[in-house]
Amino acid sequence: MERLPLETLESQNYDVVIIGAGAVGCASARQLAGRGFKTLLIDRGDIGAGTSSRSSRMLYSGLGYLVAKYPLWQIPFHPHDMMQRLGYTAEVMRCRAELVQEMPHHLTKHTFFYPFRQADQYAPWLVNIGFKLVEGLGGWKVPLAYRRIDREAAEKNSALVAALDPQVKSVAVFEEYMYAWPERICVDTALDAEKRGATIRNYTEVIGINKITEHWNIQLRECAPEKHGLANVQAKIVINAAGPWVDFVPDAGGENQKRIIGIKGINVMVRLPEAFKGQGLEAFSRKGEPYYVFPWRDFHFIGP
Repeated sequence: MERLPLETLESQNYDVVIIGAGAVGCASARQLAGRGFKTLLIDRGDIGAGTSSRSSRMLYSGLGYLVAKYPLWQIPFHPHDMMQRLGYTAEVMRCRAELVQEMPHHLTKHTFFYPFRQADQYAPWLVNIGFKLVEGLGGWKVPLAYRRIDREAAEKNSALVAALDPQVKSVAVFEEYMYAWPERICVDTALDAEKRGATIRNYTEVIGINKITEHWNIQLRECAPEKHGLANVQAKIVINAAGPWVDFVPDAGGENQKRIIGIKGINVMVRLPEAFKGQGLEAFSRKGEPYYVFPWRDFHFIGP
């Protein structure tokens, strides 16, 4: 990947400047450059070094998006909300299928279990419908291979199930994928964007954005170690893809309103017995929130 001196960008005019070279920024750059737009992708750090490299690495099916915050009998009174949830889940499953089919070398497949307990908020029949609905929304292209089995049968093939609370009488088994190296996907996508004509520049910080007639003026500063430089570029459109750091990008609108509001949660990483390796768990907590145990190499990532 060619990294030109920052000064060479001075007074360059772009159709689009994308701030943030994570999964969203890199994918946007590839799509826009592939459609003939003159594109500049920048990041104040390295490619994929932010949220994209710090996620659970789960290629999620989207089951949790179907969970409404109101009782089931109220679903007919919230048609717009449910249509949004169904549409979003379908989009997640479509993207999941694309990644599995196009980047199988970047993914690992794992067996996951869903335990059924006596006092669960969601009845087994409802969970069965939910999983089948998710598979159907994905067009069965990359199925979850969902099936429900009794605990005794599951214990024969899984030490993880055997270690569950005795209250668990049956479990569901399904398949999920995880990213082996999400940062590598970002780098590959950025390289593909560059091949399509995009300019990629990491360690480049935005220090100012101003609207000038029909264009935006973006002030850039060199952030690479032992290097210095400033440049001003123009763009018809600016895309803020900085993830949790969107509020740190200078706000040309002058509103200075917060767009990201953090929520509290705890995730822990532990080394479970060797027999649990590669197996995961998905359930709902007593508060009705999704709860996961992700396999992560020799460890398990638990929470929130």
